[in-house]
Amino acid sequence: MLTERQRKAQTLARELTAMGAFVTTPLPLGDNTNLRFQVLDAHAEEILRMLREAEFDAKYISSGPRFCLNYQTEPASVYEVAFSDAEDSDMGRPHSCS
Repeated sequence: MLTERQRKAQTLARELTAMGAFVTTPLPLGDNTNLRFQVLDAHAEEILRMLREAEFDAKYISSGPRFCLNYQTEPASVYEVAFSDAEDSDMGRPHSCS
């Protein structure tokens, strides 16, 4: 059975993927693991804005190329969203990405 923290991470991972990001953290989220994703720099601001509006704090981790299916490399960055254990007991409004 998934914890509330793991459910929130999976929901966010689906939303990030739908927006074009590449989730790199295996799911379900481990106890001491944060959700990492890579996003093309051309799409980063839109995704980061969505995260801010949904009250998620995305921490910049690194930059590097993303190797695309069209045999091109595109500049991309890796970000991380932390989910605290306290969120498991949070009965407030869940984070929404839509």
